[in-house]
Order: sequence, then C-alpha cells, then structure tokens
Amino acid sequence: MHVIPFVSASSSSAMWLPIVALTLLSITVVSTLPAADCSDGCLSLPSCDKITDISPSETFPPSTTAIEACGRLERKVSRGDTDFQKFVQLKGDSLVIVNEEETNTWCGNETRSCVKCQNGQPAATDDRENVDQCADRLMSGRLYSRLKLLQRLANREWPNRRIRVLEAWEEPTATSTNGIHPASSLHYEGRSARIDVSVAVPSPVPAVPDSSKDSQLFSRLGALAVCAGFDHTSHKIEDAGNYLTVSVRKQKGTHGRITTFPSGATFLEVDTPHSHLSDYQQSDDSSPLFDSDGYSQHHLSSHYRVGDFLSHHPLTSQPYRYFRLRPELIYCLEIVHTAVKDNIRVISGYWTISEDNNRPSNETKNRMHTAGRGLHVETTSSSIQPSDLATTIAEECGTYFVSTGQNLGIILLNNGVYFDIRETFLASTSFDVSIPSQEFHKQIVEVMSTADRRIESSNCDSPSPSIQSASYKYNAVPSQLTGVDPCPLNGQSSDYCSRTQLARNTWVETLWQTVKLKYFSQTEADMQLAIKECLEPCAQCVQGETWQTKLAGCNRFVHWSPLLLTTDSEQLINRNATFYAQSNRFTKEKACGAGQTCITHTEMFSVLAPAIEAIHYSTDASLNSERLFGMPHNPTPLYDLMQETFAMHASGNPTVWLSSKQDMAALLDVFKALLIHNTQVEMVTIQYLNSGLDEATVIRFLENAISHWTHSSCRSMSRSNAAPYQLQAFTD
Repeated sequence: MHVIPFVSASSSSAMWLPIVALTLLSITVVSTLPAADCSDGCLSLPSCDKITDISPSETFPPSTTAIEACGRLERKVSRGDTDFQKFVQLKGDSLVIVNEEETNTWCGNETRSCVKCQNGQPAATDDRENVDQCADRLMSGRLYSRLKLLQRLANREWPNRRIRVLEAWEEPTATSTNGIHPASSLHYEGRSARIDVSVAVPSPVPAVPDSSKDSQLFSRLGALAVCAGFDHTSHKIEDAGNYLTVSVRKQKGTHGRITTFPSGATFLEVDTPHSHLSDYQQSDDSSPLFDSDGYSQHHLSSHYRVGDFLSHHPLTSQPYRYFRLRPELIYCLEIVHTAVKDNIRVISGYWTISEDNNRPSNETKNRMHTAGRGLHVETTSSSIQPSDLATTIAEECGTYFVSTGQNLGIILLNNGVYFDIRETFLASTSFDVSIPSQEFHKQIVEVMSTADRRIESSNCDSPSPSIQSASYKYNAVPSQLTGVDPCPLNGQSSDYCSRTQLARNTWVETLWQTVKLKYFSQTEADMQLAIKECLEPCAQCVQGETWQTKLAGCNRFVHWSPLLLTTDSEQLINRNATFYAQSNRFTKEKACGAGQTCITHTEMFSVLAPAIEAIHYSTDASLNSERLFGMPHNPTPLYDLMQETFAMHASGNPTVWLSSKQDMAALLDVFKALLIHNTQVEMVTIQYLNSGLDEATVIRFLENAISHWTHSSCRSMSRSNAAPYQLQAFTD
C-alpha cells in the first residue's frame, strides 16, 4: 500500500492521492417494493427457489430468537410518541388485516374507542387521524417494506391466496392493559408481525384460513419470508393452526441504508432513539447510527469486533447500545496492523455526546469520536513509538481516505495516536507531546507526499521551468514536426503579419529601451536578441521554426530580464501566490483581489502587459481591430512563460483559480511548475467554480498529468515528490 498527497468531499479541502481500487466497503439503499399484481410475471422479484423451507418449530436464522437476531426492545411505543410518528401505515387490501382488538371497549388508552381496520375501512384513506386508530396496520418502516415484498412473492407462488396480518404493532386494550405479548416482544416497537396465509375470496374474509393445518404450505411461506428479507422468521403451530412470526432489526425509514464493513458484516442505519436524543443526536448524517445489540462480538474485519468501538457509560462503564463508525477507519486499522506487524489496540472509538461531555477539553479538541469518524489507538509493542505509528497511519491510510473523497486528520498523543477521516487535512500534537505541532505537521505532509509520487525520470532533454537567473540556459524543445514546416521563420508572411510588422518592431524597441536602463549580466546584444526573437517573429502556428524561435527568445528574456517576476524583491519569492488563466477576467478578479499575490503585481507584468494585450488598429477601415500578440493570427508563449516562472518563485501555499476545463488546460504549465518543480511549495490550493467544474473532473485532469510528469520530468530539476494539493469549491 502506497500513500501520497490531498481532495475535497464538499466545498472544504482534502488531500489527494492516487485513487485506490477498493470494493470492501459500501453503502447501499434498499428501496421499498410497491405492491404489484404480478402482471409482468413478477420477473423483477428475486428467485426464492434455493431457499430451504422452514419446518414447524424451526427458525431462521436457525436456533435463534427474534431478540437475538433483531435486537432487544428499546421501549414500548405509545400513541403520541415521537417514535410512533415514524410508524408506516399498511394501506389498502393487498394484505388482509385481522383486527382482533376491535371488540374491546378501548384501544391505546381509556379515552379511545376501537375501530375496524379490515379492508375497505379507513386504511384506504389518507386521513391519518382515522387510520392511526388501527394498530395492526402500523409498523416500522422495515417491517412494512418486507411485508409488501412478501405479498408479491406469495402472489407469484399462490395467485389465489393472500397474506393475513394477525398482529403487528401492539398497544394496550381494555382486556390486555399491558398487551397480549411478553414484555420484551418486538411487537411493541412495531418490529414483529404474526402472519398466516389464506385463500383469496370475496369479502368478508373468513376469520380462520382454510389452510391453517397445511404445515407444508407454511414451511414454504417461511422460505418466502426469508427471501423477502425478514431478519428473523419463526414457524409455529398452536391449536388454531400454523402461523409465522416475522421480525426485523431497527431501520431508519422504509429505505434501508446499509453499510458494509471489511469483513462483509452489514449494518442498517437506525433512527436516533427519541428517549436518547441527548446521547446520539447529530446534525450530520454522513456517519449513520447503528444498533449493536446482539452484535458486539461480530467481526468488522479480521482483527476487530463491534465491541472494540462502542462508547461506555461514564458511571457504569457498560457499553452504550448504539454507535457510529465509518468503515474506512476499520480498513485503515487492518492495513496499519499489517504494516507494523503488531496488534493495534483501540483505546477509544465512538463516543456518545454524554461521554464526550464528561471528558476534559484537551481530550476532545479537534476530535470526531461522536461522529464515528475518529479513533484513538496504540500498539501493544514497546518498540513502536507513537510517532512511528502516526507515520505509518499517514503512509497507509492517506491514499485510501482521499479515494473516498475525504481526508486524514491525525494528532500525536503521549499515549498513542488519534486519527480520523475528515474533509480538511489536520496534523497536530497534544499539549503534552515534546514534538511541536508545526514540526509534526511538516513531517506528516512530507510522508504523504512520498510513495507513488516520486519523480523517477532522468530525462533532462526537454526544458524544465526555472526561476529568473542570469545563468539560465535554454534547452530547445525537440521538434514534433514531420514533413514540411507550415510556418518557417523566413517563409512567406501572411497579410496579418505584413500589416503588423511595424507595430511589432515598435514594441521590440520600446521594451528594449525600458530594459537597457536596468542592470543585467548578459551582453546588450544577447538581451536585445532575446527580446527581438520573442516579439518580432509572426506566424499562426504553435510548432515549427517560427514557434521555436519565439520560445527560445521569450524564455531567455523572461529568465534573464532585470524586470522581476516576484513581489518580494529581497527574497525573490511570491509567498502564497495566486494564478488564473489569462483570458478569464472572472477568475482574475478572484486571484488578484485585495490581499492576493498575483502576477499583475509584478514589475515584469506591469511593463509587458500593454504589449501582451496590445490591439492593432488597421488603417484599412474594412479590417477589424486585431490582437497584436495572440490567437488566432500570432500566438505568443510570453504570458504562459511569465506565469510559469512566476510559479517557480512561489512559496508556501499558492492558489490556482479555475472556472472551466479551458482554464485547466491553459494553466497546465503552471500546475507542472508548482507540483513537480518548485521545491518551496508546501501545498497547492485549487479553487474551482462548482457551477463550471466538478471535483472528479479536476482530480482526473491533475492525476493524469501528475502520472505523466513523474515519469517524464528531469529528476535533477524537480522536487523529490509531487507536491500535495487540496480542492475547494466556490460559487459565482
């Protein structure tokens, strides 16, 4: 596993490293299947042929109880509760509702009368006030979606039969003030239903199904229930006949958001229990809440179980039932475990808000335990220091975190390492660690800038960008031309080149008069020739002899020139410089606003801008005004070379502003200078317009370029590794 540098999951920044192909972790959504009459032959339904029937007294999973498979009852849900409002109503008559409570004098509480809720009664309406009165039509979202799917499967299997719901949510009645089920029954949370199957006949439906004694039919129904995705199915026989009890785990809504961990273990997102809002409520739902009940010993990966990450009550030390945990953290632990060849112990995983509030502020600062995004770990070996562990985590997990659209946060502690998955990169130390945060940050950045981004090539034939220097020597770009040169230096001039000859010569002389007033190391003849070769030749080609002459002259002039491309004339650097594409006035305003350091603030630009932007006005009224230097008639490399050289003088954290794919292409040489050649760059920030570009497009463009550059750039003229970069979105 190799690691490299930083990307954004939103408008925040994050570190970028090459995308890693991983299929271990996923989040999927299981949609509720609508009721159907199988007019399409039920071709869209899953095949249940290979699922074993459930014989009487058997369960699925085998030898388990509903509570073991689905988790304990949290609390009985009563009418009016917040949790009651999350129940889903089973409308219509595709399933038969057998309402045995309707003969009671009251249901729910002594002030509420019991009503019919069989087919055709208020269940067919959207009037919630009436529908709420029927308990057996109310249930959790997961139980609802599984029952609807089971009805479709049964309809395919037995077109003349329907599923009957005997019991769903259970509430007190006049004859059973505590409910008819055991106190721990999942019926009280709307997570269990008792069902059977009947022949479909015109209303009224018989009270007792004619198939109740058919154990074989119910065994097959049990198989269909497993196929429909119930978490627990039990086939029972009582005096009245066969029936199934089907139960489900807690789930948020009818659309199950499933998170898969490296071991293949899956967890459903659950609603925050209303009775424990103060412990679990989060405004950010990017880290789902899971129910650990019955699963604390389940493996999330080869070396880690659910119980390793649970929060513990500050008074009883008992683990809390619910938890948040990003699966990326588990994957990271496993690869670090392999890398250090030693056990990595989890000191702290998920924290409830209560646990977080009971800890000292120095332990909670910059940590993300309550979001399930952070872990505090240590090694069991005394030979591995916390700083070594931190380095390994940065090396092994940085790439992976970024491949998920996030970034790494890491804090060096005196008793281990805290790390998390976040939007913005962080590397710091706790107050009781001897290594200063700034030094640790620099070390981690360097670590994450190494593997897979090393400049490996020894190809130094092509020119490399350079700072301004009297000793600069230009290496000509090898010609890519084959065949006849379309733009030879002394070839026949175009009409445009002929009529603008005098104007170009005037700019050559004007620039020379400015430059010669300053001190420079080259001879006057060499400097004057460089200016002449840069501005005097004219052709519409960006290849061939004329273009090569322009490149040579402009490169020598820009690098030899006494006109500086730096805003700090003493240190010759551009601290936190900003860049934009020449033709984009919108990003220019962003890059060159108050407090920014862009090329327009340099001496060279102020002198050359009039020439670069010069317009030629013809004496012929029939001709339009035309750019003297630029597309389409006379492209010049001068502006791009100035930006590239300005980039080579950048230091710290330069910023590049983009609003389109055209901007990315126009600034390709700037990116190469900043990411590959400039050793003073710590981090490149890329601001992209979110209405014109998306994060994936920018990443793909840069990573393809970096991959090429690391294998083609001159190692002696480059950084040891490509610089890290971070993305930040901005709006119009």
